[in-house]
Order: sequence, then C-alpha cells, then structure tokens
Amino acid sequence: MKIRLSRVLGVIAAVWLGGAVAAPPAFAGGSVQPWPITLTIRTVPSLPGVRFVFDGIPIVTGPQGSTSVTEQHNFSAHSLTLADTKLSASGRQYTFVRWAGQRDPDQAFRPTVQGLPMRANYTVTASFAI
Repeated sequence: MKIRLSRVLGVIAAVWLGGAVAAPPAFAGGSVQPWPITLTIRTVPSLPGVRFVFDGIPIVTGPQGSTSVTEQHNFSAHSLTLADTKLSASGRQYTFVRWAGQRDPDQAFRPTVQGLPMRANYTVTASFAI
C-alpha cells in the first residue's frame, strides 16, 4: 500500500491509496473552492459607533461594541485602521491604548495594523483607557 499526502493551501488535498485518489468535495474536479473567513473586531470597553477601516472599507461597531468582516479565504496581507484614537461617549473620554489578537506585537500600540491574515476566523480587540 502506497500513501502520499499533498497539501494545498494548508489543507490535505488528496490521499493516494493503491492508485485511487480520494479527495474532499472542495477539491473535486481539481479546483480549490475558497471558503468564508470572518475577522471580528471588538472594543474594550464595549463602545458602539467606533469607526475602523479594513482594506480601505469603512466599518463601524454596533450596539455591543463589535463588528466583523467576512471574505473568502486568501493569502493577502490585510490592514485594519482605527479611524479615531480619541473618543467621547456618555460624558467620558476614551483613548486608544493597544490591539490584542492582531498577531504582531510590534504593531500592538499603533492605530493601524498591517499584514492581517484571512486564513481562519479570529478576533482582534481595540482596547481603550477611560
């Protein structure tokens, strides 16, 4: 019995067993079908109306202080920018402090993070001081 594993886009694409190829449905016909990936962006504390820009597209947090972006799985490097680093809400002043979950500690304290992946669902948090 001969076993051969090959990887395509980080997923096992096919298993060769004695001359027969068994492939997952996503790989049927030899084409790879992308799948949706969601990046969730939240604020701590939860602040509605916080403006972000993801790859040039404006997005805003909802009543629970979060928003999301869904794209097809890809290997591009994406960017996320906090539009305003100082906010006022409910008579309080909020100042951006740091990101969490953005995967690059060198960018944790910048209002823009570069190189975000869209390969698996995950959450990025923008933290604010009151």
